[in-house]
Amino acid sequence: MEDDPKNPFGLGQEGGFAPFGRTLAAHGPTARAPMEHELKTWQSYFNAVTDGTKTFEIRRDDRGFRVGDTLRLRETEYGSGAYTGREERRLITHILRHEADLGLADGFAILSLRPFTPHPTGSQELGIIYMSPFAHD
Repeated sequence: MEDDPKNPFGLGQEGGFAPFGRTLAAHGPTARAPMEHELKTWQSYFNAVTDGTKTFEIRRDDRGFRVGDTLRLRETEYGSGAYTGREERRLITHILRHEADLGLADGFAILSLRPFTPHPTGSQELGIIYMSPFAHD
């Protein structure tokens, strides 16, 4: 792992730190730093996320979701598709894919989520290092 002052923890590099103590293996162009995915979320599902009763998302697996990425869930009115202005951010802690025997259709993923709070320095990438999947808000 090379020393990089802009990436002191080696995020995305082989041997670097990853969320929850996992080590990332670099696989050429597929290795990347965590990213944020913006998703429309119907009001009933959005409310269940905000009150803590829904801790997962079932989504088409067409965005390259990875553990450590964040979801920016934007509340959307059913039917019109209009944004209400409410948003929530969640951290992806686990991804279930390719489980046809369990009824999960090919091309879909179940994303396990927990509330996301950026690190006090404002660095989203560093924030995931200090978060525990067992922490409670």
